[in-house]
Amino acid sequence: MQDSPAPLVLADEEGHALHLWIEGYEFPEVTDAENPDSQWLQIGVRLSGPELEARFTEPCLRLAEAASLGVWLDSLARTAPEALPEPPLTFLDFAEPLLAFGLRGAEEHGVRLAVVLPQSDDEPRVPEAWPDVFEVLAEREELAEMSAEWLAALDALAPRR
Repeated sequence: MQDSPAPLVLADEEGHALHLWIEGYEFPEVTDAENPDSQWLQIGVRLSGPELEARFTEPCLRLAEAASLGVWLDSLARTAPEALPEPPLTFLDFAEPLLAFGLRGAEEHGVRLAVVLPQSDDEPRVPEAWPDVFEVLAEREELAEMSAEWLAALDALAPRR
């Protein structure tokens, strides 16, 4: 698993942090873009906080879903206080991994997000100490940087033909 800084890091005021990064393709040997299996990515996850640390990799997120996360973060970075992003998408969720991002509001000092990472019944990986709703105030510059780094990590993957 990756030890370098993750492109996407969200941290709250209580010391919890969610780190997400792109490990690569779930099926690197499948290069035919017409094959749905060629679109699946492995996403690295690190959860940290007071007295908790968990790291795992999830075979999840298709290329288009991962790209939509980067584009959404960029739109939030450009959202004025008291406004909605353009397009006005306030909720972004993914079935694999069980992960959802919600816009709580665009404030003067940043964008307030709620992140939910529910426990999977099949394979519990999220520590019980992890908050049910992880709320962060992210500065716009940080969101823009995370978006750019996330999208650059996607661009660095070998293209599917």
